[in-house]
Amino acid sequence: MKFFKNKFVIGIFCLILALVVVVMVMPKNTGKTVDVIKLNNTIDANTQITDNMVRKVTIPEDANVSGAITEKEKVVGKYTTTQIYKDDFIVDGKLSDSPTNSNLYALNNGEEAISITVKDLASCVTGKLIEGDVVSIYYYDTTEKKVIENPLLKYVEVLATSNSSGVDVSTAAMDENQDDNIPTTLTLKVSREQAEALTKMEYEGNIHVTFVARGEKAANYIQK
Repeated sequence: MKFFKNKFVIGIFCLILALVVVVMVMPKNTGKTVDVIKLNNTIDANTQITDNMVRKVTIPEDANVSGAITEKEKVVGKYTTTQIYKDDFIVDGKLSDSPTNSNLYALNNGEEAISITVKDLASCVTGKLIEGDVVSIYYYDTTEKKVIENPLLKYVEVLATSNSSGVDVSTAAMDENQDDNIPTTLTLKVSREQAEALTKMEYEGNIHVTFVARGEKAANYIQK
């Protein structure tokens, strides 16, 4: 009987000890609050945030997350780098000062993005190409000593033009360093067959790009 009484006492002691530990490790509600900025509705990536899209919300301090933005001024005017849901915490990693290349992240099934090297300004219309332009691709076969025209590459859409640092030329254009405004690669929207043809061109000859259309006229060529 004494043995069972001892087990009972030990059991009660362990239960009390467990309760004490739980109370000690549970986060304490300090009663302190903090203001954070949240969205009124879910918005997609590459959206510029305006004042009417956000609101200030007061939450318990212990419910806040590290890096959550607390001032409207640090959010309004920025661009989202990913989809942000309503009531999500907004942190710096989800925002950008400038829009991302929207076309590059809006490829449909069967579409791919591929970058080709631009040898010099003459081979890419003196660097005047921009996102959305339609171009034709030729290459000079250094072995056969002749210009090759591939029907697959008659009309190709430009997704981006980048300098030697990989920065979009449209973004680098704001820089005073003119060297940053010279494109060294073009990123193009292509099919798998076009990608294979361009890869072969890249390694076997000198690629030359000609301008076809821009703006509303460009859509007419892409649909063909």
